[in-house]
Amino acid sequence: MSNRTLTDLLSQLERTTGKSYAPRTFRERLRIQKSVYLMRALGDRASSRYQYSHYFYGPYSPALAKDYYALRPGSIDGSGVRAVPPNTVHGKRLAIVADAVRRGNDFLEAVVTVHSMASYNPDASKAAIRDLFGSVKEELAEKFEEAWTYLREHGLVEERT
Repeated sequence: MSNRTLTDLLSQLERTTGKSYAPRTFRERLRIQKSVYLMRALGDRASSRYQYSHYFYGPYSPALAKDYYALRPGSIDGSGVRAVPPNTVHGKRLAIVADAVRRGNDFLEAVVTVHSMASYNPDASKAAIRDLFGSVKEELAEKFEEAWTYLREHGLVEERT
C-alpha cells in the first residue's frame, strides 16, 4: 500500500471513529493493526496486501507497522478528509470497523483474534475456537461471545456446532 493510500485509509478511520490513528502510542498502533485487519477481512482491497501472523496482542502485520512508521508526522488528519457516504461499500466497511473501535481496544483485539483463529481453523467448532481463544487470551475470555456475535452479524464467521 502506498503511503498516500495508507494515510487516506487511516484518516478515514479517524474521521469515522473519532479516535486517533496517528501511530504515536501503543494503543493507537494496536488500533491501526486491528482496524486494518478488520478492513481486510471485510474485503477492503487496499488492506489486502498486508499479511498477518499470530502475535501476543492478536494478528500483527510487520509490513503494516513498517508502512505506518514511515508516514510523515501529522499526516493522519481525520478532519482533512471528506466523509465517506454510508451507503457505499467502503462506507459500510468503515461503519463496521467504527462500531468495533467504539467498543474499545480490548473488544477490537478480541474480534480480530477470534476471526483469525476461526479462519486458521475452518473445521473447528465454535466451542473449540472458544477454548483456544480462552487459553490464548485468558484476560479477554469474557469477550468471546460478544466478539463471535459481532463477527456473525457482519458475515465474517459462519455458525458452527
